[in-house]
Amino acid sequence: MASGPFPTNDDIANATPIAAATTAQSTAGATTASGEDVSAEIPQDVGSTVWFTYTAPTSGTASINTAGSDYDTTLQVFSVTNPAQPVSYTNLTELDASDDIGQGPLPPGGTSTVIFNATAGQTYYVQAGGSLSGGAASTGNLVLNASPPCFVSGTHIRTARGEVSVEDLAIGDVVVTVSGEHRPIRWIGHRAYTGRFANANPDVLPICFKAGSLADGTPARDLWVSPKHAMFLDGCLIPAVHLVNGVTITTAERVDSVEYWHVELDRHDVLLAEGAPSESFVDDHSRGMFHNAHTFAQLYPDTPPQEAIYCAPRVESGYVLEAARRRLAERAGLPVPAARVFGPLRGSIDRCDTDAQGGVTVVGWAQDLAHPDGPVCLDVVIDGTVVAQAFAERYRADLEGIGIGDGRHAFSLTLPEALTQHGPHTIEVRRSADGAPIAAALQVAAPERHAA
Repeated sequence: MASGPFPTNDDIANATPIAAATTAQSTAGATTASGEDVSAEIPQDVGSTVWFTYTAPTSGTASINTAGSDYDTTLQVFSVTNPAQPVSYTNLTELDASDDIGQGPLPPGGTSTVIFNATAGQTYYVQAGGSLSGGAASTGNLVLNASPPCFVSGTHIRTARGEVSVEDLAIGDVVVTVSGEHRPIRWIGHRAYTGRFANANPDVLPICFKAGSLADGTPARDLWVSPKHAMFLDGCLIPAVHLVNGVTITTAERVDSVEYWHVELDRHDVLLAEGAPSESFVDDHSRGMFHNAHTFAQLYPDTPPQEAIYCAPRVESGYVLEAARRRLAERAGLPVPAARVFGPLRGSIDRCDTDAQGGVTVVGWAQDLAHPDGPVCLDVVIDGTVVAQAFAERYRADLEGIGIGDGRHAFSLTLPEALTQHGPHTIEVRRSADGAPIAAALQVAAPERHAA
């Protein structure tokens, strides 16, 4: 049994925050306590584990990988099952796990990557370990990678004095937003990667929007951004990585080096980068990933922590994204598959709970038999009016147990507004695409409310 010294984050109670694009440490001396090997997806045991926390800067698909590590890594990511209880190994829900070392091109053979749906501001727990071989777990120099959105050096930003390369901008310069408003720059963040690191880490390689790829003359010149950087399309913010089509929107194969910049205004907005609408920086727990993050506190020492407020909805899945991708593919001259054909629908409204204030939570499941492994977009309808939307994509063990696909067909949604006192109310759950109901409508009465 190891006797130390141990890494400070050897257990979950001392997890280290991932507060930069790249986090590195040695795992020498790391141990694995009883009950700590909590992965259900990695078939072999792991050991020499260390723990990190990751607070999601945005909602949507998140990715963390071990590119650059020099030993046989494993990687797991968890959410807290019951936030009201202390964090422990028995209070975790596994979201993804990976042991890909040995399958890729990098010494000693590959990269472990976890991909999961994250909610902005929520904290997740990341366990990095070593694969067991001959009874001992491998250790070494661990590297974890995450990346915020940014512009590449050389990108022209529209300002009150014309087009200016992003690296030549300064705090106080006035930029022109997509609405035509003139607004001063509050802060500029920057970070850089060597080609050796970037070429080993796809999450860092820049994405190119070729001139005219978004619309006629937009962008005016090739525009390079980081994968997470959002473009403003169809009234929404869509990260570049979700728009790659391999022809007019592509990911760099290799770079000698890459330097990223991001421009912050007094509030989140849409800039014009090479003439294309593209987001400004918003501090959604990601400022610490920039090399010069400390300068913000020096400039604005009295600024209190604030929740991120986005200027438009961020879209990373669903029909809005699919429509944008189809439009850009057609513009690129790519063959566009026929619109999805929906099949017979089965499902259930398992519960419809109301609280004393009239709040409603609807729980159930739905499956499209023509696409049995895919999610179903659902509308929640009260008295004939659509009041909310949900995706039937959450995992439930009981559904998998009775043969409902892989069990990822559940939904649970608390409605945004309470019921009025008048009733009863008719509640339905329908497929968004065609209005097909998943089950018979329910009659729900709002609770009576008495004056104090």
